[in-house]
Amino acid sequence: MVCQRVFIAVSLCCLLLLGGSVYADEVLDSINEAADAYNEKEYQEAIESLEYARQLIQQMNSEGMAGFLPEALAGWKAKSASTQNMGIMGGSAGVQKEYTKSGGGQVTINIMGESPLFQGMMAMLPWQELTAASCKRSNAIRPS
Repeated sequence: MVCQRVFIAVSLCCLLLLGGSVYADEVLDSINEAADAYNEKEYQEAIESLEYARQLIQQMNSEGMAGFLPEALAGWKAKSASTQNMGIMGGSAGVQKEYTKSGGGQVTINIMGESPLFQGMMAMLPWQELTAASCKRSNAIRPS
């Protein structure tokens, strides 16, 4: 249990160093608060501080995903991307952007990542059969 908490704290620090954002000081403050609480044997407070740091890092991850969303096509307008942190979906991070066209068209694009729940579900789906059923022809993509 102690090793798991130390691992979480070290992982959060590593993620922070790789990510960087306006939340950086708040994340480090929360991790330091967790370490102080742990040293004082205030385990629940340590857990809450680490959980808060995790949520901030997850939000930074979601904001980073926004760069993968395309700009609006000619004749379309796009709303600002909104981040989604879905704890009920296994702790996944995501981003969403809505596009509208003056003639009444609407498209919403969602990108979700870092979901242990979906990773488990993906392993159970018969991807080869689904791909074969939806494609008339399969093409191999090879690096050049």
